[in-house]
Amino acid sequence: MRATGVEPLWLFYLVQAQPFVEAMTGVVQGALYPAVRPKDIFAYEVPVAPVAEQRRVVAAIEEHLSRLDAAVAGLKRVQAQLPRYRAAVLKAAVGGRLSNAGMSGFRNGSRPRWTTVTVEELCPPPRTCAYGVLQPGPDVPDGVPLVRVGDIGDGKVCVEGLKRISPVIAGRYPRTQLRGGEVLISLVGTIGRTAVVPASLSGANVARAVGVIPVKEGVDPRWVEIWLRNEERVSELTGLAHEVARKTLNLEDVRRTEVALPPIEEQDAIVSEVSSRESLIDAVAHTADDALARAANLRHLILRRALEGKLVPQDPNDEPASVLLERIRAARAVGRAPKRKPRPRTAR
Repeated sequence: MRATGVEPLWLFYLVQAQPFVEAMTGVVQGALYPAVRPKDIFAYEVPVAPVAEQRRVVAAIEEHLSRLDAAVAGLKRVQAQLPRYRAAVLKAAVGGRLSNAGMSGFRNGSRPRWTTVTVEELCPPPRTCAYGVLQPGPDVPDGVPLVRVGDIGDGKVCVEGLKRISPVIAGRYPRTQLRGGEVLISLVGTIGRTAVVPASLSGANVARAVGVIPVKEGVDPRWVEIWLRNEERVSELTGLAHEVARKTLNLEDVRRTEVALPPIEEQDAIVSEVSSRESLIDAVAHTADDALARAANLRHLILRRALEGKLVPQDPNDEPASVLLERIRAARAVGRAPKRKPRPRTAR
């Protein structure tokens, strides 16, 4: 759009403001390639302030948005650091550096009080690691909750909105019927997502892409989950996965994976410290998300106030906008004068 007699940045911010966006959204046409017709854009009525006021408004907008953009950039840097801090917490946990017992027993890279077992050895007989439901079928209201890969993240199962399946189908997979306290691990697509099953999901089941690891008494399943979620273990398991349509990890490879076991009291101490630090990470992440949402709303508010004439004081000495509009109309009238047709060329 080329504007005559109007500050370009005035129009630039006008088309970012919520009223314009909402108006154009209402006239979008086309299902395959949704688009707005130019004539609908040009028919939109815009507020026009005196040119001097337009310049003051643009300067005020850019001052406010510059500070807002700096704040948003800072919040995004915080968000980018949180996964690194979470990974550092897990690395310290499996390295025995989050408990006094671990630090006092750590000498020259060895932890004499720790033992090493395989995942299979953690399972209480007759239970063993198992795959979940192969074909869950359609969603069934009041059916059996089904945990899928997308429901697992950062050591927890998101219980809101779980798919529910027929009890008959779920009953065909008794080995993966959950009791609470099992460790879940994703085996397809995103490898190595882990979670501990909460007691509230007793009786639920899991999808085929999720492996179930029952854990015997005397071992804290939260420690096993932390061990498997550590970046080093995830990288190891991802390297064992093979490509079909998507990356797929065999449960047999999970069974053979080694887990270092501290004494149970040290497991509890490490788990408690990890939980405390991850709660802090979650709180910071929630605060950053809320602040970014408020920043987006504030951006819309700044532009709305600007176009309502409420962002800067008006100056009675400014040339009235009506004079500006008359000058624009006169310039457009001159521009619409018929042009002389070019003389046709004659062939030689």
